[in-house]
Amino acid sequence: MDKIFELQNIKRMVIQALETVYIIENSKNIDIIVGRFDFLRELLIGTSENEYKGLLYCSRFENYHSYMQSGLESYKLAYYDRIPTQFQLSLIVAPQKADIETLFKKSMVYAIYGYYRDQSKEIKTMKRKDAIEKRKGSIIEKCVHAQSGLFKCKNQSGIDAIINLIDKIMQLVRDDNFDETFEIEFNVINEQ
Repeated sequence: MDKIFELQNIKRMVIQALETVYIIENSKNIDIIVGRFDFLRELLIGTSENEYKGLLYCSRFENYHSYMQSGLESYKLAYYDRIPTQFQLSLIVAPQKADIETLFKKSMVYAIYGYYRDQSKEIKTMKRKDAIEKRKGSIIEKCVHAQSGLFKCKNQSGIDAIINLIDKIMQLVRDDNFDETFEIEFNVINEQ
């Protein structure tokens, strides 16, 4: 592989990986999290096309760490107000050890919980029954979508507990319980 192409390719993948993890960690949108998880997996392992290898492959190059550092510096310049998280740094330094599925699972729970809380606040202010029912349907739909997204994970550890949490949220909605202070147990995710 040409050294300039190698540098630019690794630099691009590092920046994209950092951006993608930031979006996954901070989004409340289930569709975005699912799409970005797929993209992050592709950045790690590459695609079936021979000319595009992922970070796992590239991390074996002799100069990977200096190229990776160049990508990290470019990211810091572009996003000077964002301090890279521990996960972002560990992903680019040692992509073979990155547990993107746990990141995905946590982000899905936080997103659906945040969505439920936000929608609960709005439902409490609604007067029309049809608007409330439509909003309830939207919450249930997002919950089902989140549950189906979780099956993208190869490691199914902890999935049952997360699905049970999402089921609990759906039951609260069906019972017209819109308590946005409802707390869920995030320790289920941390025990994986």
